[in-house]
Amino acid sequence: MNRNEDNAAFVERTRQALEQGAPLDAETADRLRQARRRAVRAAGRRAWRAGLLSGGHPRLAGAAAGGLALAGAALVAVLLWHPGHRPVPPARAVDLELLTSKNSLEFYRDLDFYEWLQENRKRAG
Repeated sequence: MNRNEDNAAFVERTRQALEQGAPLDAETADRLRQARRRAVRAAGRRAWRAGLLSGGHPRLAGAAAGGLALAGAALVAVLLWHPGHRPVPPARAVDLELLTSKNSLEFYRDLDFYEWLQENRKRAG
């Protein structure tokens, strides 16, 4: 016999012995039923809480909590090591300056003319 068969045989012998034992009065039987219901409800709540973390396997609750902690640590590491702001390359800086400027785009199209005009004023002036 293996261990499961030994346990099943023991449970069956115990059940038969208890059924053949002294009969219980109604009050004692009722108190026992209520105690059993409370115990089953409490065990169900514990199993449900453990199942939230472990996907229904109470033994895996610790592993699931450890996995969540590891994922959180990895997220923090990535956020700390990943550069948030990169410098703008010079070519993009010119584009950014054009887009954020108060001058219209026509001003930039005619920029050569304005530079020529300024040079001629300096020469004339």
